[in-house]
Amino acid sequence: MIEETADLRRSGDLTVWTLCTDRTDRDGAYEKVRKFMRDTGLNRRTGIPVLWYGPDDEACGELEWYTPAVPTGVLINPEGTVVFSRGGGISLDTIEYLMQSPGFRAPVLSSQWELNDDRSMDVTVQAYSPDRTPVTAAVKTMMQVWMVYDRETREADWQMDGVKDPDKDYNACGFQPWDFGIPESITIEVDDFGYGIAEFTIPGVEGFYSGANYRLNLMIPGTEHLNDGYGLVVSTRGTAHYPRDEEEE
Repeated sequence: MIEETADLRRSGDLTVWTLCTDRTDRDGAYEKVRKFMRDTGLNRRTGIPVLWYGPDDEACGELEWYTPAVPTGVLINPEGTVVFSRGGGISLDTIEYLMQSPGFRAPVLSSQWELNDDRSMDVTVQAYSPDRTPVTAAVKTMMQVWMVYDRETREADWQMDGVKDPDKDYNACGFQPWDFGIPESITIEVDDFGYGIAEFTIPGVEGFYSGANYRLNLMIPGTEHLNDGYGLVVSTRGTAHYPRDEEEE
């Protein structure tokens, strides 16, 4: 993927940057990035430069709106407008499709959450709709469940009932689909500028669980042929970790 993107860059049709946005340079992040690029030879092989944004760069605040995960791929048109962003990166066929679609601009989803004392999770979703029409996204909720994971056999013994077994040595946790009673989709009305907000609450669940997770997905119609049939999906997600009781430590 990196080499193919570099070839597209060399054609003159695409400009590619690798952007490091660790604003605090915590744990020597800047030097780690430089070492990774040097050891892998990505700069030399692809000619793709690395841009570094420090703690005083206001541009980082703008990028957070388009960054649902790390890494995130962001495509910007020649006018400087973000037309699409996707957590996990953007596939080559998506890049080519968007480059051949002048005027295209995908909706944007962003979200924040707050965990309450009763383990309920208040979620606020922000949306931007370029064509000023309501945005409808599918809602998927999951529970983060404790388990005993055998790294040699890669088998997991999930503790689905929320009751801790004192004879088990829990060493990992993972997500399992969970019905919190949340609607399967949410529609966000937008104002005259294309911006809108919606809120919902994920109920708290008592028991031996690690936390709760949500994800909102919006697939853009007409793009089902991209990304191996998954289409162009705009998404946002969040995970709240439940505080652990002393007896669970």
